Amino acid sequence: MFAVWTYAISNVGRTGHVELNPRLLSTLIGESEATIRDAISYLCNPDPQSRSKEKEGRRLLKTGEFEYFMVNYKQYDSLRSEDERREYKREWDREHRPSGHKRAKMKQSDSSPTAVRQATTKTDSPTPLSLTSSLASSLKRSTCAQRFEEFWSEYPKKKSKQEAKRRWERIKPDSTLFETIMEAVRLWKGSDDWLREDGKYIPYPATWLNAGGWEDELPPRKKDALERWMEKHKDDPD
Repeated sequence: MFAVWTYAISNVGRTGHVELNPRLLSTLIGESEATIRDAISYLCNPDPQSRSKEKEGRRLLKTGEFEYFMVNYKQYDSLRSEDERREYKREWDREHRPSGHKRAKMKQSDSSPTAVRQATTKTDSPTPLSLTSSLASSLKRSTCAQRFEEFWSEYPKKKSKQEAKRRWERIKPDSTLFETIMEAVRLWKGSDDWLREDGKYIPYPATWLNAGGWEDELPPRKKDALERWMEKHKDDPD
């Protein structure tokens, strides 16, 4: 339940909705689909012990087959954003600061054995929030990677996979955008532009992603246009 809830917090959208697919979560978390469904059901049930009494203490409200609304999502989104900012700062420090660099020297009064022990204790004892952040980041990366593999499997031109993967990781599509991208690929696969000369004019996947190809208006197929013209002029004497 903790892992499912962490995944929900890390993937909730700005409207408070999150997709929780038991099959996907089973793969990511390493538990059976039945266990995942039980965890989701627990989060949807009333909880008289919850500190929040809104919706009888429920954490989630089911709004679709795999879609749920997170009660009090704004509170969790605020915590997530704050924690992500800290994680980004740590990553920046690791990449940009010289090896061995320290932000500030320890004050003389803090060099006592007691102060050193206290500092070591703080460093060696991660907080629950940092553990949650680590798990959430791991799950988010796994979800992003799995969605990319689905995209790669669907996209008709298998060229420059690593570059396409880098583009995908920059976009980091949520569940809604992912479905939009996949639907666009399926539609474009049937277009005259992509079918012409055995797919010669299909853009590389990285190029298509970088250009936001899923937002392009799909041109009408020539066959469809011809059929519409013939239907319109079927009664003409010529």
